[in-house]
This record gives sequence, structure tokens and C-alpha cells, in this order.
Amino acid sequence: MPTGEKLRILAVGDGGSIHTIRWLKRLDERGHELHLVTNRRPLPADDLGGTVVYDIRKLEQAGVRAVLVGE
Repeated sequence: MPTGEKLRILAVGDGGSIHTIRWLKRLDERGHELHLVTNRRPLPADDLGGTVVYDIRKLEQAGVRAVLVGE
């Protein structure tokens, strides 16, 4: 990948986790387009820049089925 190339990244994780928040912040600082699918929304104070957050619970209400692995 050439230096400076911007990526479109989909993250699936715990939006309330400091580890997820830190990764998203660093990637946002590098100018990547970020999308997070989570069942816990980040706090407003976490300021994830331009990250688009999708709450899986709301997607299920809209008719999108979640597939649970291991069940």
C-alpha cells in the first residue's frame, strides 16, 4: 500500500471499550474513513472524529438479522 493512501475501514467491536476507541482515534488521525458496528455506543466525550457508528440493536429493529457465531 502506498504511503498516504486512505482506506475505508469497517470495525466491529465494543464501542464502550477504551481499546476500540483508541484504535479508531489513531486511524481517524491518519485520515481513514471509519465505520464502527457495535452493541455499545461510545460516549460523546470519546469524540471519534468522523467515525460513523452503527448500533447493532437498531439495525436488528430495522429488520437486519444478526448472526451469532457459536450458537
